[in-house]
Amino acid sequence: MSQVIVNLTLPIVVAKIETVLRDPASLSQGEGRDATDLRQRLTAYVLRRLPVLYITLDQDTIRRMGTPSECYSHEQHRQIDRLIQQGLQAILHAE
Repeated sequence: MSQVIVNLTLPIVVAKIETVLRDPASLSQGEGRDATDLRQRLTAYVLRRLPVLYITLDQDTIRRMGTPSECYSHEQHRQIDRLIQQGLQAILHAE
């Protein structure tokens, strides 16, 4: 079977950002901003500040695999959450 390189960090960061961006209170100062642009800039902000985890898996395992959140410790999840909040503040206040 063919092996595929899988980024474990990206789906976790994206899921957490989606949760934050669904909360109207987190965007109160960023109303009128393009949501896609904000999402992309915030994702880039967080990923630049994290060690990214990669693994190789076969296609069947990838299909069965859910969100790889268990690859990170509770403290690492908290760090990602803090980076999302810091990034959101930095992006919204930069303009």
